[in-house]
Amino acid sequence: SVAANLLVVRLADALAASTFDANVPTCWVLEGLLHYLPGDALDALLADITIGSAPCRVLLSCITPAMAARASPAFGALVKLVREVPRRYDDSTSLAARFGAAGMTLTGYWDFAEQVRAFSPQSIGRDVTVSQDVARLDRGAP
Repeated sequence: SVAANLLVVRLADALAASTFDANVPTCWVLEGLLHYLPGDALDALLADITIGSAPCRVLLSCITPAMAARASPAFGALVKLVREVPRRYDDSTSLAARFGAAGMTLTGYWDFAEQVRAFSPQSIGRDVTVSQDVARLDRGAP
C-alpha cells in the first residue's frame, strides 16, 4: 500500500519507493477520486498508471455533469461544508477521450439506473437524486 496526495506528489514517485512493477498486469481502482483532480493532475496520473508494457485496467467512479445539476442546494451546501467540492465532471464520452489519449479503451460504463438494475433491482423506481457512474477502461488484454 502506498499513500500519496496526488495534488502534490506524482504517483510514479510514490510507487518508486515500493515494490510495484509496472510490467505486471495491474488493476487500478479510482473510486471517488477522479472528480477531485484538476486536468493536469489527472493527466499525470494517467501517464503514471500506463507506464510499462503490461496490460492494465482502471475501474473508476465519476460524477456526470447531469448528475451534478440534479443535486439539491442542501446537498451542495453539505459538500461545501465538508470541503469535498468536485473540481470536474465526466461522462462516458469525456472519459473515453481522456483515457484514450493515454492509450486506454473504455470497455464498460454503467450509469446509476444500470447499476440499480444489475445490483439492486429491489430499488428500481426509488428516487435517488445524486450518485456516481462507474466505468472500466483497459489497455492490452484484461
